[in-house]
Amino acid sequence: MKLTKEQTQEILKTIDKVERQTEDFTITLKRARRAIEMNDQSATELLFTAYEQKERSTLLCRALPIYSPEPLTREKVTKALTDAVCTKCGYTTEGWFCAVIPALLPKKRKSSTDYIREIMYASLERFFMNNPMRKFGKCTIIFRHVYDRNNPKRAWRDHDNIEIKTVIDTIALFVMEDDSPHVCQHFYCSAEGDCDKTEVYVVPQEEFLMWCKMQPFIPDDGLKLYDSPPQKQV
Repeated sequence: MKLTKEQTQEILKTIDKVERQTEDFTITLKRARRAIEMNDQSATELLFTAYEQKERSTLLCRALPIYSPEPLTREKVTKALTDAVCTKCGYTTEGWFCAVIPALLPKKRKSSTDYIREIMYASLERFFMNNPMRKFGKCTIIFRHVYDRNNPKRAWRDHDNIEIKTVIDTIALFVMEDDSPHVCQHFYCSAEGDCDKTEVYVVPQEEFLMWCKMQPFIPDDGLKLYDSPPQKQV
């Protein structure tokens, strides 16, 4: 099966966009390098701009396999996505669900956040393919934004400026009975660690204070996670 004329034109237009965005990304990186070398305060914002430019071009690249006439393209894209991002999922010793995203979530923007949904959905679907699913009723979903301690504190962002809705919607599909306000509370905090990442916990509301007391002592490599929730002692 060959590409149609319309498909060929569309994929070439997408490649052109990726090339232009890659050029912009390279220019921003050079500006960021100069700013860092000169100890200029604009360095942090330039680094975030570079990050966002790279995410936009990556999002466009994810659309390229759609035009492939080869069978099983969707399965291959999903596997490549989860292999590249490697979101870690599991249950803590207490039975809480946890997903660890190896990156900070982006700032709220008008641009698409579909790639976050795809990463989360593919990772959760892969995890629960062979592991038991626990559905939480009244619960608190916790976002723990972990920043590399070697980065300046000014790189930390306001919690209300971080895109979390897509993550909540996706996690709710798998481990929450409902994500409406009368059964689901939200909590956000930030911490420093050995690398940038986002830890997302789903905790029963009656155990939320237990998590709060534990939070300052979470190690850099995170809480130990298991494929199954622990058996409750009777």
